[in-house]
Amino acid sequence: GIILMVIGYRGSDYVYVYDLGGWARGVNNLLMFVAIALLGLGSSKSRFGHSLRHPMTLGFLVWVVAHLLVNGDRDSIVLFGGLGLWAIGQMWLINRADPDGKLNRKPGSVAGDIRLAIITVVVYAVISGIHIWLGVNPFSGTVS
Repeated sequence: GIILMVIGYRGSDYVYVYDLGGWARGVNNLLMFVAIALLGLGSSKSRFGHSLRHPMTLGFLVWVVAHLLVNGDRDSIVLFGGLGLWAIGQMWLINRADPDGKLNRKPGSVAGDIRLAIITVVVYAVISGIHIWLGVNPFSGTVS
């Protein structure tokens, strides 16, 4: 599914809608780090895992917002906006199925926090490298 979304996105015409400027790139990079940490938090043994009800879905939603900050074309708005609506709907459905939050996990350990931090940094570096390899530098904002 992701491959088909990328093929469709890359194959469509660019239609400009907005550009938030250079500040959005820095906020995007920070939000991406937070998103990766939240995604990892969902399956980690960190002490913070029990404090959020939907860490992975929230991380996905932060990823969506980060990408909407730096991609102001029509297709990005449709793609990321649709994925964001899916994430919000997913959290609503989970809350409806489990209103008391009985699915929450027990807190982990400091070692779990350290593992989560290291994995977050490594995954962030790998994702940044893949973006650069694909021709989109998330740090300079250049597209090749």
